[in-house]
Amino acid sequence: MTDLLGKPQTPSRNFRFYWIGTSVSFLGSNVTSTVIPLIAALTLQASPLELGLLVAAEVVPNLLAPLFAGPLVDRQKKRTILISADLTRAVLIAAIPTLYFFDALSMSALILIGFAAGAFTVIGDTGSFSYVPELVPQDSLGKANSRLETSRSVAGVAGPGLGGSLAHAFSAPVALIVDACSYVFSALCLLRVKHSEATSQESESGDPYFKLVSDGLKYVFRTPAIRLLALGPASYNFFAGAVDATAVIYIVRELEISSSAYGFAMAFGAAGGVIGAWMSERVRRLVGDRWALIGGIVVGSTQPVLFALAGGHSILSLAVVTAGFFVNSAGITTYLVVGITVRQTLIPREMIGRAFSSMRALSRGALPLGAVLGGLLASSMSLQTVLLLAGAGEFLVGVAYFKYRHYLPEHIS
Repeated sequence: MTDLLGKPQTPSRNFRFYWIGTSVSFLGSNVTSTVIPLIAALTLQASPLELGLLVAAEVVPNLLAPLFAGPLVDRQKKRTILISADLTRAVLIAAIPTLYFFDALSMSALILIGFAAGAFTVIGDTGSFSYVPELVPQDSLGKANSRLETSRSVAGVAGPGLGGSLAHAFSAPVALIVDACSYVFSALCLLRVKHSEATSQESESGDPYFKLVSDGLKYVFRTPAIRLLALGPASYNFFAGAVDATAVIYIVRELEISSSAYGFAMAFGAAGGVIGAWMSERVRRLVGDRWALIGGIVVGSTQPVLFALAGGHSILSLAVVTAGFFVNSAGITTYLVVGITVRQTLIPREMIGRAFSSMRALSRGALPLGAVLGGLLASSMSLQTVLLLAGAGEFLVGVAYFKYRHYLPEHIS
């Protein structure tokens, strides 16, 4: 068998088109995640409540994912779903500069578009998770996911800067045209994929819709390895939410690190994700999937502890904060690549969409809960203490993985 990206093989060609389109889409999405808050805050002069509703509109579809994304992906052709999701998001994102041009853009419209785009993002992400195992053989899944997460990490480094520059040069709404075009480009790349999908068993089963939903949830909680890979990220994200709610205030106010220096620390730290994605396959081969998962969580949990211990000279504080962003990005990206590969291998094809959407709901839903708790704790104790407690919680998730490691595969070929 030739290399994953070698031209002689059809699976390689198919994945190459998928990867190129998805990578461009990642970049466009990072531009949008930077620009939309700028539109709300600067162009529309949104209130704190309206900004909160905008964030909630993007989170809610993740919580509803098991009700619509999972059954849809398991019942329909995945390539068709991905193309439809890309083109729909292109139209939705393009609607923002169009409304702005006609002086009709409002916060209500922005929130509704954010909700709709978030829903189709959930569908697209669920379809992508289910589609990659169709495009590459099982022994190439790790390489494929490594390349995809590398692209995601590179987009995470380049996208915010590009989005800010475009917003400064052309205005924030106009900058969104880049993301709309990226979705169209992704759809065109998917049209070049020539892969015949097998007819889904679920599309022919005739089972009631809500039975499909409940079957997905039951599978996640009744399968030990999948249950651990669902509850582990949810628990970690709960504590990570507390970090997200307090870290910025602690770094900027108490450590007195400037906003520009903070931006540098985040950008340099995001490069850890690129390295983590690139090294993930080597880590898997060296220590196996089980220990790569445990190690990724433990390494990632050092971030809030490093933040809390930063102090003294401003340059030293900045170096420690940057290191915190870097190790977290590297560790968690390694975990993501390995975890995605393990799940794609273990979950039956006919169940993969519903299982993924259920796990996504648990994982993403825990973030705002942790953020609320972090904010409440910060009102009664120091930010440094909250960060240390959150770091301890994240580390305990790694301990739980170690305790129940026998549920995890030692190595997936």
